[in-house]
Amino acid sequence: MEYPERVTAICKDMAQKHGSDIDKAVASAEAAIRKLPDFDDFVHMLITLAIRELICDARHHENLRTRKAMGSDVERCIPKTTVGTSKGVIRASQSIYNYNIGGTMLGMMTAADVESAMNTQHAISNGHRVNYLMLKAIYGKVPEGKIVKQVFTQKQLIAIRQKAEQSVRGRSKLATAN
Repeated sequence: MEYPERVTAICKDMAQKHGSDIDKAVASAEAAIRKLPDFDDFVHMLITLAIRELICDARHHENLRTRKAMGSDVERCIPKTTVGTSKGVIRASQSIYNYNIGGTMLGMMTAADVESAMNTQHAISNGHRVNYLMLKAIYGKVPEGKIVKQVFTQKQLIAIRQKAEQSVRGRSKLATAN
């Protein structure tokens, strides 16, 4: 089942309009979608999709239970799809050192990399404003010959990123208020 074209167009427009402010894009898209004349049909379709997902999930668990009862080691079975779900992939993707800025992992940047990436991100602007603010916060603090993860802990980098995200959100609210 595909989403109605008008719904996907609204979502695309709101994503472009609100950039990195996902909550605002969701709220705006929902408000616009609720005004559509076929909103009730769309809600019905979403409920049907959710029920279908619940049924597939129930069948999956029943199949696992049956296979386990027949002696199969279901914990060792290789699922049909596992993309991105292994503990190693999840751990790697959650590491702030692996945060990708301009094609380079944050934790592997040299002082020159930080300066270059900071200037590039600033030029690109709004969509990359968080990256720019994060790099600006660490600029000058990575000694020559060291990389970011040798100077900053993940906790420090996460705090810097969160502060940058809050700053961008505040800036977006001011821009939309004017």
